[in-house]
Amino acid sequence: MISCATARWTPADSSIPARALRKNQFGGSLGGPIKKDKAFFFVNYEGIQQLLGETKVAFVPDAAHRAIASSVTNPVTAQALANTIALYPLPDPGTVNAAGIGTSTQVASQTAHENYVLSRFDYTLSAKDSLFFRYISDKADLFEPFSGSLIPLWPEQDASHTQYATLEERHIVSPTIVNVARFSFSRPVNNAYTANSVPALQFFPGSGRQDGIVNITGLTNLGTNTLMPFTLNQTRYTEADDVLWTIGAHSLRLGLSVSRLQSNTYYPLRSGSSWTFQSVGQFLAGQAFTVQGPQNLLGLYPNRDFRELELTPYVQDDWKVSPKLTLNLGLRWEFVTNPVEAHSQLYAVPNVPTSPGFTHVPNVFRSNPNWGNFDPRFGLAYDPFADHKTSIRGGFGLFHDTILPPNYGGNFWGAPPWNTTQQSNPIYPTPFVGTVSPGLPTDPSGFDYNTNSTPYMIQYNLTVQREIAQNTVLSIGYIGSHGVHLLTQIEQNPPQVNVDSNGVYHFGTLVSGRVTGNSRINPNLSVFTDFAPIASSKYNSMQASLNRRFTRNVTAQVAYTYSRCTDNGSFWASYNTNTAATVENPYNMGYDRGVCFFDITHALRVNALVALPFHGNRAVEGWQLSGIVSANTGLPFNISDGIDQVGYQNSGTPRPNYVPGCQVSVGQVSEWFNPACFALEAPGTLGNTGRNTGRGPNFVDADFAVLKDTKLTEAFRMQFRAEFFNVLNHTNFALPASAVFVAGTAGQCTASGAGCGNLNASAGKITSIVGTARQIQFALKLVF
Repeated sequence: MISCATARWTPADSSIPARALRKNQFGGSLGGPIKKDKAFFFVNYEGIQQLLGETKVAFVPDAAHRAIASSVTNPVTAQALANTIALYPLPDPGTVNAAGIGTSTQVASQTAHENYVLSRFDYTLSAKDSLFFRYISDKADLFEPFSGSLIPLWPEQDASHTQYATLEERHIVSPTIVNVARFSFSRPVNNAYTANSVPALQFFPGSGRQDGIVNITGLTNLGTNTLMPFTLNQTRYTEADDVLWTIGAHSLRLGLSVSRLQSNTYYPLRSGSSWTFQSVGQFLAGQAFTVQGPQNLLGLYPNRDFRELELTPYVQDDWKVSPKLTLNLGLRWEFVTNPVEAHSQLYAVPNVPTSPGFTHVPNVFRSNPNWGNFDPRFGLAYDPFADHKTSIRGGFGLFHDTILPPNYGGNFWGAPPWNTTQQSNPIYPTPFVGTVSPGLPTDPSGFDYNTNSTPYMIQYNLTVQREIAQNTVLSIGYIGSHGVHLLTQIEQNPPQVNVDSNGVYHFGTLVSGRVTGNSRINPNLSVFTDFAPIASSKYNSMQASLNRRFTRNVTAQVAYTYSRCTDNGSFWASYNTNTAATVENPYNMGYDRGVCFFDITHALRVNALVALPFHGNRAVEGWQLSGIVSANTGLPFNISDGIDQVGYQNSGTPRPNYVPGCQVSVGQVSEWFNPACFALEAPGTLGNTGRNTGRGPNFVDADFAVLKDTKLTEAFRMQFRAEFFNVLNHTNFALPASAVFVAGTAGQCTASGAGCGNLNASAGKITSIVGTARQIQFALKLVF
């Protein structure tokens, strides 16, 4: 890292990396003059070049399990299968199991470059008026070798350039009234594409499409990242005005912010097609489960340019009721107009159960869900003994999370004029042709057009703080929240269901030994796994901390959290991989009630900084030692069948039945959980295993740093840093493979579930780590 600064002022901690610096700046106030001088100018530049070796472990077949089945009589299919299976490297020696699946260690380099510039200008116009201007530019590129697959044949090349500019004028109207007017501009630009192509996955040769995707249950997937390529450029213009008004015991703050959003997007989703096979055996036999993608590109248009306006008025009152009690009262309105598309390219299915197909619509939503986004706030601070050593703090607030382009964009990226379809039992390697009729319209990762509510969170807390020694504060509190109308994915056009006398849902039946879903509610449409604000969550926690402010050369903090979070659905944009993406039973969301995918029961953080008390000369003065220790219990994960035992014919898989009395947890890297504790449910039904019932490995990390500040002259200061990340070189393991089964041979499936699937040899195994191995970083900075 190279860093330099010119001017008379630098941030309080100018030594932290650019990413951390940005977090610090945007978390605080938008500005105002910081110097008494008439004019002040500051520029900071930071450049980062990073080369990081990445190691991944892929599941691959051995040489003896790559033969194409004799039942494949089509020579084109046979050759395509052979070319595809050849993309897998051979497994490492000693890793192959009885099913012929082993692991292959893949090593590649991730490279990144970043140039970060921050400039600031302050000017005092008069005793009552001052100007403040800030400009930030952050330009970066990233080469990610494992973006599409754990086999680094489809790397991602990513480029981004984010710019922020803020101009603020502060006017003192009277001794009790201050007005702040602000104009800001932001433009984050992100582009990414797949930087390599392999002929075996060119399912539309000569068309210019990128490589397709092949998912084989039990093996590492092949192909590109589903979202590649993409372009997302968003320009935001904001005008705002704030008034600060002191009236006796009241400190009022009221204001209005108006933002114009222009989001220009390019997402040719699944342009190369995405294939699914439910086992290695079915792949070698050429028995594809489904394929998704656009049939042809003629007349298709993947650009969507959204336009909307945000309006956020607010009022807040800090009321000092008495010397002991202060109340904070506020109300905010989070309003966003119903978005439009600049070129009138919006198509939706107005009513999935009855509509024959897509229809041109004027707005993103049928009706604007944001009219009722009123957010009240209440807080209190109470000094019960009037000695300033004990405080009781509490608060309540409602916070709406407005639905923005990254949320609703999927509803239109996969809709006309970018037509995508899903075909069942297609003929590999040519999608949407052959003896099987082309698929019906589908909506991959769309959004419910009839959404009439905005997700919001109700948050509440009560904390007691006590100074137990000089500059040492003990804090214990309860923090909770309740999420309402949260976004989750649900099948809007599921198979029609039959419920038997025992209350068991039947979504499908056996047809010629294969699980086949019942006819869908709307036979004119295929899979419609839309996102909708229908989930809810609850979070409760006890949080305790002990803080020692810098005293006698030492500052330290210990923080502990005991918590539990439950919900009945998760949001795809969190990019979680340890839980189901789609509600399992679209007729009864209670079936998916479980712990949140980010639930951590225990979390402990300890940090300290010690300034060594050495004096006498520059060599021994200015030394500091610091360290952070983090430890928390493991994340939950969802144990699944790995195959479509229900008949959904979408990307989701149900959960299996639990074998009563079986001990699930094993706790070994080679077998984190016992897959023999689970059995396939009867075809067409759901299993009884709960959502997110698995629990992954704990996480422990310790970082250490040595710092030295040396004053060279009045204007120059030099800082040396030696930082040791994961200083103990402790290995933290990732979550295990959670799919228990792979599909059996077609024709062997029975009504009891026997033969429908075979045990997945990879189930329960951990093949990757989280965090990093020990890293040592040195830095030398000159600040002037």
